[in-house]
Amino acid sequence: MEYDPSHQPSGQETPENSATQPAMPPPNPPYLPYMTYLEAVLLSLSFVVFQITIGIAISIAAVIVGLALGRPMHEAPTMQRPELLMLANVVAVFPLLVWGRWRSGQTVRGALGLTPFRWAAIAALVPLGVGTSVLVSEADNLMRWLIPDMPTLFPDVFEALFAAPLVGFLIVVVMAPVTEEFLFRGVMLRGLLRRHGTWGACVVSALLFGLIHLNPPQILAGFLGGLLLAAVHLKTGSVWPCVWLHAVYNAVPMVAYSLIPHEIQGFTSAPEPGVFQPLWLNALGVVLFAMGAMVFVLPNPAARKVPRKGYTCD
Repeated sequence: MEYDPSHQPSGQETPENSATQPAMPPPNPPYLPYMTYLEAVLLSLSFVVFQITIGIAISIAAVIVGLALGRPMHEAPTMQRPELLMLANVVAVFPLLVWGRWRSGQTVRGALGLTPFRWAAIAALVPLGVGTSVLVSEADNLMRWLIPDMPTLFPDVFEALFAAPLVGFLIVVVMAPVTEEFLFRGVMLRGLLRRHGTWGACVVSALLFGLIHLNPPQILAGFLGGLLLAAVHLKTGSVWPCVWLHAVYNAVPMVAYSLIPHEIQGFTSAPEPGVFQPLWLNALGVVLFAMGAMVFVLPNPAARKVPRKGYTCD
């Protein structure tokens, strides 16, 4: 129910009026249609700009501190350092989450989707995440084959993440899933569902999720992953399963690269146009994806669904 400013409860209401028209406090902030597609675009752009700006500021501060301590400028840490990447990401996303909570007029729990869910779904999300990671990796190979000259931006960043396994794992498997899911499935997707249809909200949030990675080969992977994460959120009504699925999805290449002694062509090998994964790996990805997806496709009376257009949460 939308807030009606013309409804002013009198000092004495009859039981009938109280039942049909309960007094509702005005939302905070004052009601405006939330969230528009333009707001979603600006939210994504702000996230990228904040990360870059904060990264530059951290790098400058590191150079100044290094010079004050007598260290050469070339030894100062830059944004290629994983720990600085993590700091920039967390600092950049925090004001956007605060804005999303204020803009929605809800509690933190309602605005971010921090609601309970069926914990049995965790088991299904493991094969779903592994299978998705394998299949999306092949989609990435397909993009490189279709567009051989597609540039890979920030290659030094990826090398730095794999060169520092512990910090890289913390960033890729813990920090990124939490911050990105709170922002894109929590604030953005839930906000878009309050104003737009399900398909529009899911597609726009997934597309923006792929674009914010700023790396052409990752755009398709991010878009497909964003659609899957949106579907999981719609089914469960909570952002926590999305965080878990995102973490499993991100962990697969890092674990495979670190623990599998033999290189798997197209999966753990260096990206190269025209190089694809073995058929057995793609078949395994399809089977695992199907196993996990069946839990969410089949009727599940215990699952909580996110109400569609016009819903309100706690």
